[in-house]
Amino acid sequence: MSRSFEQEEHIKEMAASLEKQLNFQYPKGPSSFNGIDGVPDLEEETFLRNNFQAMINELPFPSDFDTLKKAFVIAVQQWKAKTNDAVSGGGDQSPAISSTKNAKTTGKSFSLLDQLQGGFALPVPFEEIQEASSSQDRFIVLEKIKYSEDLLMDWDKISPILSNDLSETFITNPDLTFRLISLHRKWFDQGRSSTEYTPLLYGICDNMLETLVTILSSAESQCIDQTEDQRTIVISLVQNWRDMWLDLMQRDQYLEECAEKMEKSMFRLFLRSGSCKTLQLAQKVLALIDPCAYWFQSWVTLIRTNERLISLLCGSENETKILFDTWNRVRSFFENGGSNTNETPFQLYSVAILCTMLCKTRISQFPWDSITSSDCAEDPDTKRGNKNANKIQTAVDEMLDLFLKVFAFISVDGNAHDEHASTNLKRTVLDGIEAILAGSRNNTESVVNRRYEKVKSSLKEQNVARDTTVDYFINVRLHHLRLEI
Repeated sequence: MSRSFEQEEHIKEMAASLEKQLNFQYPKGPSSFNGIDGVPDLEEETFLRNNFQAMINELPFPSDFDTLKKAFVIAVQQWKAKTNDAVSGGGDQSPAISSTKNAKTTGKSFSLLDQLQGGFALPVPFEEIQEASSSQDRFIVLEKIKYSEDLLMDWDKISPILSNDLSETFITNPDLTFRLISLHRKWFDQGRSSTEYTPLLYGICDNMLETLVTILSSAESQCIDQTEDQRTIVISLVQNWRDMWLDLMQRDQYLEECAEKMEKSMFRLFLRSGSCKTLQLAQKVLALIDPCAYWFQSWVTLIRTNERLISLLCGSENETKILFDTWNRVRSFFENGGSNTNETPFQLYSVAILCTMLCKTRISQFPWDSITSSDCAEDPDTKRGNKNANKIQTAVDEMLDLFLKVFAFISVDGNAHDEHASTNLKRTVLDGIEAILAGSRNNTESVVNRRYEKVKSSLKEQNVARDTTVDYFINVRLHHLRLEI
């Protein structure tokens, strides 16, 4: 007896067993899944699918998957044929079956087993992804993955393959890169349905960021100008990463162990200074779509300690002197006369970063020495205190002056930002100004009065158009702050 014959007999036996179970569980056939008014019962479909997934998970060998799949197809064909014959009068009709004569069993009313032969998405084994001979072939396999749970088990093995395909196709096949990005976005949107997929969502989001890191590393080392398609891919990667990251933060899904790798990459990528045109493009895109740096604000509100924030922005390595770069970027804006240039969006966005950080740490824990010296190697914690009190107060005054100048620039500028973005950015800057005034209460009375009067007179002078945001800040927030001080 040949091995192929034995395998066929095994498939037939398995199919007969599966058909028997289907007939017992669903004697009405496909119409068993119809709820009220013929609407599919999604819970029943999910129940059946989960049972089938459990069977797959218990298979001792990967090769058994193909056998089970073939048996399931045969079982469903036979189960449908028998129940259809019974409904149409071709066999004995039980009361349960005869009552379904008028039930609609089209593809629209039955979305699971009726569509099995036409593309019912069985879980895709990792071996099939791994054995694909090219990025294009692999994409065809990956498109078969229709459910987030099908990615969970093998994501650690699938993710590096996807990252590699994204980076390689960026050079060889940009169109395929766009399709891979869209596939990531589809999986991410599906995974938002349950918190059990949160680690998976971090992995999907990280693929967007790591692809950017790879692309930018290559661009910096080779100094090659990107094509229009490649620049569009960079824009798409930035947009999708920002949307995914912000979604996780705003839904309070911060997981430090999942975010740690991305945190280091995203600050080096989106906050450090660099001469590479591709890096500048990525930074400018993020500044334009998120001028208030909400991706940063939402993250800052969720991290547990100020020390973690400071360590990421004032690290010991040269490339992580991010806060120092951010501060110099803001200062250079006004050193150049505060003119509206190509760098303006990123410079104003850097102001939003400073304001957000100041609101988080307050004056007392802000690493002032890190922005007043080019040497950030020393741990900021060892430098805080009263040793450099005068130096720190000078830095505080300079930052307050810069915030007021930025506010004035935003108020009169009508080109770089639309009205909505401008209003939100002004509110962010006002939050930074308020943080400085609130932190000044530990200074001498003369320092407190000087800063308070400077803010009040400057804002009143600028508020010729009677901006409601400014009116509220002066008459309510500033008034209450003055009473507290």
